[in-house]
Amino acid sequence: RGRSASPARVRKGTLAPKGDMSRQESGSALGKKRATAFSMEELICHCIAKVCKRRKLALGNIWVPGDGPFLTTSQQFQSYVSDNEDLVFFASRCTEYTFRFGEGIPGKAWKQQDSVWVEDVTKLSLAEYPRLAIAKACKVRTSVGIPFVVCGATVAVLEFVMDEVRKRDEDLIEDVKRSLGHALMMKVNAGLSVEGGSPANHDGGGGPGGGGGGGKRS
Repeated sequence: RGRSASPARVRKGTLAPKGDMSRQESGSALGKKRATAFSMEELICHCIAKVCKRRKLALGNIWVPGDGPFLTTSQQFQSYVSDNEDLVFFASRCTEYTFRFGEGIPGKAWKQQDSVWVEDVTKLSLAEYPRLAIAKACKVRTSVGIPFVVCGATVAVLEFVMDEVRKRDEDLIEDVKRSLGHALMMKVNAGLSVEGGSPANHDGGGGPGGGGGGGKRS
């Protein structure tokens, strides 16, 4: 990893998982048959796109456990509700990073299995937020990490990035959790298993291993 990335090109308010679920019916109308057509990650993608649009959140990232003790993301797992070129560029740079267990906002949410809300990332130190220079250049302010935990295992961490300072909003966090719960129920009703990276599998130090080990970390 650690490659240079060009700005992502995703339509405003959409997220582009394989199969383009954004063009499909949402909610209960999907049913068991449609749920089987999409992976858990793709259902989460649909969920985060809806939350971003409903809550007017500038950017949503989905970080998923890789083969090793790292979280990774890709342009496939990002959603925008803004045409702000700075945020699109920030999103593209996020794909160059991986997070160890406990590192950065996604890694901390992964370790704590609880939400992490930072009102203004520009007030953090470089050690706390190594994307600091990029965040300042792209006018990123608030960042929120919300883990999706199923039976003690973290399936994914959702990171919401905003270009304004927002105080912690418990209603927003609960809205995300409800949406994630709905995505989970669709998979459960479809009779499919849900796998994730359990913190118990890691030593807390996030030693080198598997997917994404060569990327930048924050």
